Amino acid sequence: MQGNRRIWTVKQLLDWSENYFLKKEIQHPRISAELLLSSVLGFSRMQLYLNYDSVPDPGKLAAFKEYIQKRAAHMPVQYILNEAHFRNIKLFVDNNVLIPRQETELLVDSALFAVKEILDKTFSKIISQDCKKIINILEIGTGSGAIAISLAQEMDNYISKNIPANISGHPAGWHIIATEYSENALNIAIQNAAKILDSSKCKKLEFIKADIICENDPAFVQKYMNSFNIVVSNPPYISTRDFSNLPEEVKLYEPKEALIAGDDGLKVYEKILQKIFPFLDADFSAVLFETDPVTAPGLKKLVEKYALKNGVDLQSLETENDYNQRQRILAARLFKKTG
Repeated sequence: MQGNRRIWTVKQLLDWSENYFLKKEIQHPRISAELLLSSVLGFSRMQLYLNYDSVPDPGKLAAFKEYIQKRAAHMPVQYILNEAHFRNIKLFVDNNVLIPRQETELLVDSALFAVKEILDKTFSKIISQDCKKIINILEIGTGSGAIAISLAQEMDNYISKNIPANISGHPAGWHIIATEYSENALNIAIQNAAKILDSSKCKKLEFIKADIICENDPAFVQKYMNSFNIVVSNPPYISTRDFSNLPEEVKLYEPKEALIAGDDGLKVYEKILQKIFPFLDADFSAVLFETDPVTAPGLKKLVEKYALKNGVDLQSLETENDYNQRQRILAARLFKKTG
């Protein structure tokens, strides 16, 4: 983009930026150019192509140039624009939080399916005792709030769709607690929830500053002992060795504490498993982790180890694949032994 006198059309800007990014070895060069120019012009990506011959004014051209320079330095588009899309929501993100990935959306799907399982198991109790089932969900390490906010946004409709037609009313409610150790990340999650969710849903989503869970808070322990039906987490699971193989834009900009988990990638999983079992529902609970093919085998052994140690039976322990057929979710269904 040399020379102030040249007239740049949308098409020329896109083509030049794509070639420039290719030279700089930037991932997804064309999409990066489209997203950045779309933001500057206030267009959708489709509108860019409908306005190929339009000429941005000098102010917008300067803003686009600044974006190009940041992207050429491997800064992720999401951090440049301070936004990331996840399922049906748009989140504010900066380098205090991990950029939510498409694969992590599967963790939300797994949690919703666990909700259906819980409802199926409690329908008879709901009817016979004329009571309302409250599904308690714990997310550990919420970051930007992507998982917790998506669940809060989708829960009511999902429950309604999965209640049998012969049951009147709305016999199930929900409450989500999302913990986060980083205060900066926690503030971002709280702001995202306030912007995305209506007030009634915000009241049922509670953000807490904690390293894993508040096991040393007597009030929390009393309230939530044996209470959580679902625990969901996308913790750090990259080994120190494998971190060096990640793309530059990840290594340079995303928070290392949200990525690296010791020499084998299992450090944070073990911290979680050491603390959560007393808080799991005694009848049935689901523990859902994001993982990868490298850490999944070791994580499976850890879940088996801590289930046995805490006197908990594993009803099932399975891995679920992502869109590329790679192990991505470890799902455990558990219930406490009665004798």
